[in-house]
Amino acid sequence: MARVQIANARRPEPGETDDPLAERLRVCQMRFASVHSSETQQAGDLREPAKVAIVNFRGPVPDDLPGRIATLLDKEWLVDELFGKPTVAIIVTGGAQAFKMLPRVERVFREGLVKAARATNAWVFTGGTSSGVMKYVGEALASHPDIPCIGMPLFGNVLGHELIEKKACSLDEMRDAKEQMVEYAPTEADNTLLGAALEPHHTHFLLLDNGEAGAKAWGMEIEFGLRTQLAYCAHDKNKDNRVPAVLLVVQGGPGTLKTVVKAVEKGVPVVVIADSGGCASAIRDFLTRAPGAREDIAAAERELAALASELDAAKSALSAATAKAETGAKSGGAREQALSERLAARIAVREAKKRVDRADAILLGLEQKLLKPAELTLGFGKASTVRQLRGIRANERLIELFELSQNATADISQSILSAVALDEKLPPHKMLELAIVWNNLQMIGSILAGGRGRALHGLSLIHISEPTRRTP
Repeated sequence: MARVQIANARRPEPGETDDPLAERLRVCQMRFASVHSSETQQAGDLREPAKVAIVNFRGPVPDDLPGRIATLLDKEWLVDELFGKPTVAIIVTGGAQAFKMLPRVERVFREGLVKAARATNAWVFTGGTSSGVMKYVGEALASHPDIPCIGMPLFGNVLGHELIEKKACSLDEMRDAKEQMVEYAPTEADNTLLGAALEPHHTHFLLLDNGEAGAKAWGMEIEFGLRTQLAYCAHDKNKDNRVPAVLLVVQGGPGTLKTVVKAVEKGVPVVVIADSGGCASAIRDFLTRAPGAREDIAAAERELAALASELDAAKSALSAATAKAETGAKSGGAREQALSERLAARIAVREAKKRVDRADAILLGLEQKLLKPAELTLGFGKASTVRQLRGIRANERLIELFELSQNATADISQSILSAVALDEKLPPHKMLELAIVWNNLQMIGSILAGGRGRALHGLSLIHISEPTRRTP
């Protein structure tokens, strides 16, 4: 088994950098009782202690913070140098509690995730706790400590966070190799609605400390995590060195849906494990509607769009009438005429708005029928949630649906590679370069022939040679 060491990697000297991030950051190392015991070491598991950073701030996330944390990974923890620069970032999101996979499906998921990470020299990002899909990801990578797995949970909801805070030190102390070691004992068995243990097979943790904790705080870390992950992917000033990201969705609730919406709005391709339930299945059902429903919804969408245009025109007429009433006519009949026109314009806007609301309600009813009862029970039929699903449908070109249970030899890695090809921000020469690195002959041929995106859907992996990961 590979052993990742840091002895030959160079960190900046104390005082060599002047980074405001240092004021918000405390770091430590962590050994997990379940994987770093003397018994596991003697059995040949030479996994290094995990690197941990507490990111402290209050209020909204500062605009520069995600980028600076990306710099921490690159310049301070030297993850690029130790593991090799990734060609893809796989961001896993989904069910955090009470999520169980059937044994056969779990095997397919594990094998596919590892194959994808090795085929692309990927880094894997998760929410970091020992629960739900994050636990499955950690266990999938348990025998592969040379694949970086970076967890990003909310600090206040991490069991044992008091000990972590007590042991953590400053960046300068880290640069002096005085990092404190945390002996971490909590496990999945200790999880409650108020907090969860960290997953022991992750290589790095970024703990978001915004002062919040408890059941109501779950999900606050999701947007911050996605922003930070994408900031890492784009932090190299050379655009040709940008790392493409793929969001992998497994089950999940309304919070996961928000993550998917934000991802596609930023042009990030998404692989949806469509038969995993929850959010993932709701996306599948919303996108893969029957022909009759498709026609009805398309007609309702056209009607809504036409009425929305009428509403915009009515609002423009009201603005003009208001300006005329306030600045044009000053006295007499002209003023009365202007006020009358403004009143008529207001009535027109109100009536147009009613027509739009009625059309939207009709469309909403048709869309809700796409969802299964279980998905409606989970809240995916709410008007606000259906509108988020509409946002995903508007970016359907970025969605790759994949079903684990229907494929005894399912290959998630193939879907992840196909999804990367959907990234419209990647120039063709960069896509070709990645295809060559991945040794995917069919993808290379399709790119050279001018194919891209959906033209690459369903490619088979002819032969994948594992990229060399740098282990000093």
